[in-house]
Amino acid sequence: HVYVSEVGSDRGVTLTGNGASARLNLVTLDVGTDRSVATIPVGFRDALMIATRSGTVEVFDAESGLAVLAPFQPPIESGTTTNWLQPTTLMDDQEAILSDARGQLFHLTVADDPQPHVTALRQNETDAAFVAPPVVVGESIYAPVRGSEGDVLRRFALADLTLQDQVELSGRLLWGPLSAGEIGLVMTDQGELIGFDGRQTRFTAGPLAAPLVGKPTAFQGGVVVATVNGEVMHFDSDGTLITKLQLPETLGTGPVLFSENRFIICGDDGTLHVVAVQ
Repeated sequence: HVYVSEVGSDRGVTLTGNGASARLNLVTLDVGTDRSVATIPVGFRDALMIATRSGTVEVFDAESGLAVLAPFQPPIESGTTTNWLQPTTLMDDQEAILSDARGQLFHLTVADDPQPHVTALRQNETDAAFVAPPVVVGESIYAPVRGSEGDVLRRFALADLTLQDQVELSGRLLWGPLSAGEIGLVMTDQGELIGFDGRQTRFTAGPLAAPLVGKPTAFQGGVVVATVNGEVMHFDSDGTLITKLQLPETLGTGPVLFSENRFIICGDDGTLHVVAVQ
């Protein structure tokens, strides 16, 4: 688990170990003075992966902060910076999908020859800039791009990164794309919540009264989400609203499941709310 104070920071708190041996570590990543961090670290092969503005993708030990793999370096022009978007991992954190604001898409893994290093299994330079980090759902990668009136959600095949199809959204992207279990979600500025699986759009719900906040959580085959104005909602996999709760204050995080049907949600002022969802 990784807890980081802000995007671009080379310091963070990690939780390593399990049970009685679990411990928190304040880690400073050994990025060096000549490179700045562009993304929040993500767990990758029991270590931490980050991308830098100089273009490298690097992996560090979760306790010492020292590099454990030789970095990945895509070709870039001298003196330029790379606007990496937040990476997402897959295959139990053994591989990663990384993109940049220009629309380049990389499927990353680790190779051992001539020394252990991060490498691209495949890549695709698409024809449109991504406006948010892609998300993996099933065997597909969903990435949003700008459209003339509303944004467009593109679906790429995970197997070869080729474009499969796309869906025009009702407006501009406001939240997402994010995934919870086998469901991916986006919300538009028109209040629509769109759910999709690894092949197609599953549902459109709403309009919601306020923007969603934080990450969704998979629950009983559906998803639980929260809005900034204090609403907590449980949607079935077909978009049916099962439960809707109203908390008395604005929220700063999404719901986190910690027992059979109880969720922890943090308010804007730091208050922890515990809610039961049916």
